[in-house]
Amino acid sequence: MPDSQSSFAALQGARCRVLLPLPLSGAYDYEADPALDLAPGDFVAVPLGGRETIGVVWDAAAADDGVDQARLKPVIARLDAPTLPAVSRRFVEWVADYCMAPLGAVLRMTMSVSAALQPPRPVAAWRRTELPPADGRPVTPARGRVLAALAGGPPRTTGELAREAGVGPGVVHGLAAQGLIEPVLLPPASPYRLPSSRTNGVTLSPAQADVAAALAARATAGGFSTTLIDGVTGAGKTEVYFEAVAATLAAGRQALVLLPEIALSAQWLDRFVARFGVRPAEWHSDLTAAERRVAWRAIAAGDARVVVGARSALFLPYPALGLIVVDEEHDAAYKQEDGVVYQAPRWRRCAMSVSAAMSASSCPIVMPAPACRGSRRSTSGGTSRRDRVGCRRRCARRWSRPWPRVSRRCCSSTAGAMRRSPCAGIAAIACNARAAPPGWSSIA
Repeated sequence: MPDSQSSFAALQGARCRVLLPLPLSGAYDYEADPALDLAPGDFVAVPLGGRETIGVVWDAAAADDGVDQARLKPVIARLDAPTLPAVSRRFVEWVADYCMAPLGAVLRMTMSVSAALQPPRPVAAWRRTELPPADGRPVTPARGRVLAALAGGPPRTTGELAREAGVGPGVVHGLAAQGLIEPVLLPPASPYRLPSSRTNGVTLSPAQADVAAALAARATAGGFSTTLIDGVTGAGKTEVYFEAVAATLAAGRQALVLLPEIALSAQWLDRFVARFGVRPAEWHSDLTAAERRVAWRAIAAGDARVVVGARSALFLPYPALGLIVVDEEHDAAYKQEDGVVYQAPRWRRCAMSVSAAMSASSCPIVMPAPACRGSRRSTSGGTSRRDRVGCRRRCARRWSRPWPRVSRRCCSSTAGAMRRSPCAGIAAIACNARAAPPGWSSIA
C-alpha cells in the first residue's frame, strides 16, 4: 500500500504491523488505537509475551490475514521520538533480503540506541516576574544585576545567569525565594551548530577546482550518481569532497561521511572545523552512551547536518540525506563479521547504492580512494601512467557490473567507460553500467 500517513489513517482502528528489533523474519500484528494517531515509522511500545518492548510501525496489516481481531493485543503507547523515515525502512528490508538476515536483526542496527527514543530531559531555567519582593526587603546590587540580565531576554539557566551577572548561584536562588523570578522548563538545545557552507577552504589547483565544481553540481542537483576519486596520498581528495559537502549543506540536506575508525582522527576533525567552522556529529565506538543518545536523536530529527562515522553510521535514520562520502573505500574496516554479517568489498557498494536510489530525492555517492590497489610502483615511488590506466580498467570492469539481483546473486560484467581527470594526483573513474539504477558516471 502507499506509504503515507493519510492512507494509514484510513485503516486505524483495525490493525497495524509492528516490527521488533529481535531476530524475527517479519512484523507482528497489533490493534491500532485511533487515539494514538499512528503512522508508518512511529516508534511504539507494544506487549510481547509477558513484557513490554519497543518496535516500529511498519505498515498497515491486511484485514484478511487470518488472525482474528479479538486476538490482537493493543499498542500501548506511541513514543515521543522522530519517526523512522520510509527510506530507512525500505533499506532495512533490502539489507535483510540481500544478506539473508532476519528483518528484526537489521532493524536492531538502526535502533542501536534505545534510550534515544525517550524524550530528552528538559532544562530548568528562570524567567522574571512582575511581582514585588515577597519579603519586602530591597533588592541588593548583586540581585539587581541578575534581574537586569533577565530583562527583555529569554529564560536562562542558573549557571548562565551567574556567569553573566558575575554572582554565585545562591544569589539566583535568593531571587527565587523573593518571588522575583520563577522556574520554567525548556527543551534542551541541540549540541550541533549549523556548519557554514560559505567558509572559504584551501585554494585548489585549477584541475582540483574542476573536479570539486563537478561534484558540487551533482550534490546540488541531487539524483543518484556514484563517483570514485582516485589519487595518491596528499593529493587533496578530502578538500575536493568538502566542496560537495558544502553544496549539500547549501541545498538544505544532510551529508554522511564514512571513515574507518582509525582514520577518524583529530587531524581530520581539525580540517573539517577549519573548513566549516563547527565539529560534525560523530558516530563511532568511542562515544559514551549519553553521547550516542544525543547524536542519534539529533540525526533523526535533522539537527545534525553533517555526520562522520564508522560503517554503522550508514544505518542511522536520516530524514534528508543528500550525500554519502566513503573515504578510504578500500579499507577492510568496512566489513562486519558479527550480528548481521556482510562482505564489505561488494555489499557495501550495493547497500549504499540502494540507500541512495530509494531516497525521495536520491543522492550522489563519492568514494575517495588512494592510488589503485594492485598496481606496480615505479622506481620513483609513484605509479606509471600505463599501470594506472590498466588498474583503472580493472576497476571499471569490476564496478560497472549491473545492479545485483537478490534472487540470482550474480551479474554479468559490462564494458565501462573511463576518463582521467587532468588534476595532478587525482583521477576520476567513469564506469557506465547498462542496468538501473545508473552505474558509475564521470565527473568530468
